[in-house]
Amino acid sequence: AGAHRMKKLWKQRMEPFSIWGNLYFCGSVPSSCHIIDTGEGLILIDPGLPETFYLVVQSLWELGFEPKQVRAILHTHGHYDHTGGLSTLLEQCDPPKEIYFGSCFFAPRYRRELGRMRGISARVQEMDLMKRRLNYYMLDRSICYPLHEGIWLVTGFPSTNRFEKPVKAMVRRIGEDFIVDDFCDEVAVVLEREDSLSVVSGCSHNGMINICQRVSSYFQRPVDTFLGGTHLVAADSARLRSTIKALGFLRVRRVAACHCNGGEANELFARELRGYLPVHSGSVIEL
Repeated sequence: AGAHRMKKLWKQRMEPFSIWGNLYFCGSVPSSCHIIDTGEGLILIDPGLPETFYLVVQSLWELGFEPKQVRAILHTHGHYDHTGGLSTLLEQCDPPKEIYFGSCFFAPRYRRELGRMRGISARVQEMDLMKRRLNYYMLDRSICYPLHEGIWLVTGFPSTNRFEKPVKAMVRRIGEDFIVDDFCDEVAVVLEREDSLSVVSGCSHNGMINICQRVSSYFQRPVDTFLGGTHLVAADSARLRSTIKALGFLRVRRVAACHCNGGEANELFARELRGYLPVHSGSVIEL
């Protein structure tokens, strides 16, 4: 019964909406998916699961766009629930001109569970992209990549604090060995304006504070708004409070949390963060 409810949840649709300006949410209830309208085509951030990609397509139409307008796809990290929709898009729509991801994106990944190792790898492999002769780019961890005017891709997030530790249950296979996944492939989107600097993250497996510190260091200004998944769903109260304290120190004015934030984090953020904005259907954020 529990597995049946979970399958229904994955297919539960949310109405698409504008988060701010040219940034839109077009995912499902548990799956984070965003698009950015550059005026010269769409950037799709994490196409989600193959079996629910039709929901993304439906949302694109309702927002006034068409799938053929997607010119670039960004995978924020190599997990099945953020990548599987690419295979469906390639089969049913015009292929994007560019696909971006970080290093180790194609590595086999697993989650340790009771009595088994559950596969959670990306649903697309490099050979698939090569056979289709698609333009894809593995981002260098040492640089920030300019994708479009005012839009940057950032990866290579060093661990700069003690409380954002890797989840030991999430592992990556190297040969015959399994190591705790450091998510070296994680990528975030930075929206740069004259008066603000915003970060869009898929899951923040590297930690939202580590991500904000990396972005702030590169652009030499504080991150104003953080939007996306925080992966605090299993965090204890000590980590949550350390996160809140660090957000204040970094002068992050607004946190718009959605995918994988968790109930306890939602409640604590709502009490402690003046600029907390839980993202749900119909949310609009003014930058």
